[in-house]
Amino acid sequence: MRAPILVCASIVIAAAGGCKKSKQDKCEAAYSQMMKMVDEMAKSFGGGDGDKPTAEDKKKFMEMCAKLPDDAIECLSIEKMLDPKCAEILEKAEAEAEATAGPVAIEWESVPVDHGRATARVPKGWKHEDFMGDQYTPPDDAELGLFTRYEVGSTCGGTCEALPAAEWVKRIDEYVVNALKVQTDTEIVRDEPIGDTGRLLVSKSKMGRKTLQRVTTAFWKDGGEIYFTCTAELDPKLAANLADFEKACRELKVESFSSSHSGE
Repeated sequence: MRAPILVCASIVIAAAGGCKKSKQDKCEAAYSQMMKMVDEMAKSFGGGDGDKPTAEDKKKFMEMCAKLPDDAIECLSIEKMLDPKCAEILEKAEAEAEATAGPVAIEWESVPVDHGRATARVPKGWKHEDFMGDQYTPPDDAELGLFTRYEVGSTCGGTCEALPAAEWVKRIDEYVVNALKVQTDTEIVRDEPIGDTGRLLVSKSKMGRKTLQRVTTAFWKDGGEIYFTCTAELDPKLAANLADFEKACRELKVESFSSSHSGE
């Protein structure tokens, strides 16, 4: 009787060993779950094949998943999506990935902004919109975050008239600095002067599990009628590019602080 028992025990042990999933298997399972959810949503709300993830999307997911620790991969299941502990685990994993990731390749170019009042260094190839300032966002296929933006513009913070430098400092305190301080999810990590007529602020904000970084510079002139700001809000994927955006905002060149300047 001992031989059959030993054979059965060997089968159980072998089966148990075979049940241990590799990281690849776990990532495949997580992706399959997400695809089922996508299909169910498509049935409920409509949608064609063009709305479904592509083979390239899966490749990117698998590459991202392979870099995660085992406990983070376990948290990718739908069952644990709302687990607070999993939220902490995934946030930690994302932070570690950000810390080890290198900078994204960005080519810069100098362009006139604010109707010719200033010249700014901007990311080449980013989409430009002119609405209450010159705003630049990454191309959709760059996948650099929905909240990433780079913006340059001017404002008065009140009446647009010639004012002494001390008054512009007060307005920047009120409309630029305090606008960051009142945000409960935002922390200013650096606040320093740029010469006698400029100011740099570096802050970070929580957006769900993500931590967005922000660079803000402000420039004014004694007797000027407006002041200028340059702002970069960066997704964690651009965390290693913070110094590049700070440099670009610091180097904003203002040709005119006149509210009526047309650049013509």
